[in-house]
Amino acid sequence: MGQTMIFNQWLKQRRKALGLTQKELAQQAGCAREVTLRKIEAGDFHPSAPLAASLARAVGATDVDLPSLVTLARGLDTDLASAAPARAEPSPQPAASTHAAAWPRP
Repeated sequence: MGQTMIFNQWLKQRRKALGLTQKELAQQAGCAREVTLRKIEAGDFHPSAPLAASLARAVGATDVDLPSLVTLARGLDTDLASAAPARAEPSPQPAASTHAAAWPRP
């Protein structure tokens, strides 16, 4: 699979090469509605990671290719997806409470 190919184009190309209709592929992948597959192939919808993996498997993707295909399907930059997660910034200390229970009693 070429790096420049977009998931929706790849999926449509593989589906057609296998002689499958959108309805057949949707059924094989466990996609609830054919319209969802139409939107994915048109580039109008990014499938969830599990659906992307299911579609990719249904058209013969190998387990080795699944992570990069899912990343493409989700519309993520492959460089960002493979990078280590950024460390979360420490949250600032909460401000002193202004709640009445925190006030000194007379």
